[in-house]
Amino acid sequence: MTEEEFNNNKLMGEIDDIKIDSSSNIENIADELSSVNSELIKINRQLEDLSESLRERPEGLTISHFSIGIFCVCLAVIFF
Repeated sequence: MTEEEFNNNKLMGEIDDIKIDSSSNIENIADELSSVNSELIKINRQLEDLSESLRERPEGLTISHFSIGIFCVCLAVIFF
């Protein structure tokens, strides 16, 4: 075996090692993306629940709106 063939075989071995490393990296990335996807699905469900509960709230003035209005009037009277 000549030195050139030896170097070529060595390079081929290094390329194979890189292929193995990159395939394991791809598997790790796929696992992480799957984990992120499942977390995003959970967050989406929570947001849907929150949105549904906000839709169920009655429209119009509530006691909290009235309280905020009274508070603003009091501040206006105090500062003006």
